[in-house]
Amino acid sequence: MVEKYNNILKRRLSQKRYEHCVNVSKKSIYLAKKYGADIKKAEIAGLLHDITKETEMEEQLKILEQAKMKLTEEELKNKNLWHAVSGKAYLKTILGINDEDILNAVRYHTTGRAGMSKLEKVVFVADLTSDERDFEGVEKIRSIAEKSLDAAVAFSIINLLNKKYVIASNSWSAYNDTVEALVDL
Repeated sequence: MVEKYNNILKRRLSQKRYEHCVNVSKKSIYLAKKYGADIKKAEIAGLLHDITKETEMEEQLKILEQAKMKLTEEELKNKNLWHAVSGKAYLKTILGINDEDILNAVRYHTTGRAGMSKLEKVVFVADLTSDERDFEGVEKIRSIAEKSLDAAVAFSIINLLNKKYVIASNSWSAYNDTVEALVDL
């Protein structure tokens, strides 16, 4: 199955984006083993998380329509978020993946959300910390991810805030949710 997905990705993505997906899959497997998430699901979700990242916007809208899914008003304003939603739609309608945990891991890998499953957190953190990533703060996130998945999610969002990025409402919810989990320790 993974070989089939690799072949699909090679046709849909640039070499650089494909390598990123492979790296996220490897990091997802590592984090899944470390934190007790399903390893096979982590491998698949990590690999497929950016399947529509390089897809034209019009095509993404068609994929969403076919899946009877809609972008929120907030997502419509930020085209960088579209691929997560259309990625879920692609997995569901075109690849026939019906596992809600895999679908949600792809759907929320860019923003996170309150109530994230362990798999969702794994893919969210793996996407930010995969081997080729080299942005300011990535080493700190990697270091935190070695100690706590929740803390890595929360710090990732703080890192965006420090860079003065607009923070999606789902990201604020993910931050609050993970911080609450840390406080409860």
